[in-house]
Amino acid sequence: MFYSKRKILLILCVLSIVAGIIFIKYAGLKTIHVESTSLDQGVRTEAFLIFDEELVYINNSNSLEYAIQEGTKVSLNTVIGTTRSLNFNNQDALNLEIIDWKLEHGMVQHNNSFQKDLEKIQNEISKIEEELANIKDIKQVERLKGKKNQLEHKRSIIEGSFRFAFADEHTLKKIKKELNSKEGHLNGQITLNKLGINKPGIVFFKKDGLENVLHKDLLGNITPTYFEEIERHISSKEKTGIHHQHQNLKIIDDNNIYLIAKVPRESFSDEEIRLRSVLKGIGTTWDNEYENFISYIENRKDILVLFPAIQMEYQDFLIDGFIVDIKNEPKADEKILTIKIDSNTHRLAEKRILEEVYLLDNRHIGYIIPKRSLIKKDNVYGVIMLGKANEEIFVEVKISEELEEYIILKPEENMDIKSGSKILAKP
Repeated sequence: MFYSKRKILLILCVLSIVAGIIFIKYAGLKTIHVESTSLDQGVRTEAFLIFDEELVYINNSNSLEYAIQEGTKVSLNTVIGTTRSLNFNNQDALNLEIIDWKLEHGMVQHNNSFQKDLEKIQNEISKIEEELANIKDIKQVERLKGKKNQLEHKRSIIEGSFRFAFADEHTLKKIKKELNSKEGHLNGQITLNKLGINKPGIVFFKKDGLENVLHKDLLGNITPTYFEEIERHISSKEKTGIHHQHQNLKIIDDNNIYLIAKVPRESFSDEEIRLRSVLKGIGTTWDNEYENFISYIENRKDILVLFPAIQMEYQDFLIDGFIVDIKNEPKADEKILTIKIDSNTHRLAEKRILEEVYLLDNRHIGYIIPKRSLIKKDNVYGVIMLGKANEEIFVEVKISEELEEYIILKPEENMDIKSGSKILAKP
């Protein structure tokens, strides 16, 4: 009886081993169902927006009443509001002071000098505010307030000089000559035409304080170093609560919005090669007819579509655009893409900083197979496909693209593999 029990246990043990082998070979066999699909490669990063924007500085107004909501797109003759009397400038008179300051202190920022100066000024302002909180002497209060006003004015000049960071002396003098800060006067209905603005746009009732830091004049010049300067400046403004909320009108042309993004240096390499080719083909053909290169591509859609196309994802919507500039620096690990937005522009007009945007670098379409599924037999690469009876069949493959973890097979080049075929995940 004892022997019979041992025999039964031995038989059960053998059966278990056999079953285990069968399970390992078949039931536990890990396979991949092959389907033609797509694999996206891209970069998630922070980005800034640069607008083609017009500012109207309202010096004083009597009974100004708006007839539209902020963020409304208007035509040239849409009534924005009404007033009994309104004085305005189409140029900030401070820009003249800023240019003079730039001409005196140098053309281009060096060693983060802007941010250092701004931080120094803000520290001085903070100290004055602490003193004002504890001083009751009227003369002392007036003296400190006067000093604070001077520092705030100096801060505005330094902030404004971001706009002219890459302008040489000739350009600065030209801009200074063109600046016109003469006041206009209105009464009755307010329209873009009456404000001296010659194109429609989306209307806002205040500045965001970054108009000079992210100004259209900078397009084509934003380097990784300057991008970092912008980041530091914006971070400083958020910490200190420096904002500009004076009474202004801002009109954004939503047909011309640019996204500035920092990406790894090795990314978008194909787009960079194509961009160089397009720029070489264009040359300087725009010189005689257009004020600058940006104006050229804005007015020539037939030229714009030659540039590398790119698709982006922000929050819950897609954005299409064209890469019009890529800036590298010798020792930088990143590069800067300048992208002209071509869709959903109206949804971006209220933004200035995109905390996280996804930039699609490449889209691979075909059979996407993990590299671990690939084997080499007789110097030929292939995969192990399971037949109708789960028999293992070596199938040679022609690799279209090789990524870090995957290979891409084009269905038309690999006719022995069909959609729905099963291959071993790790032979």
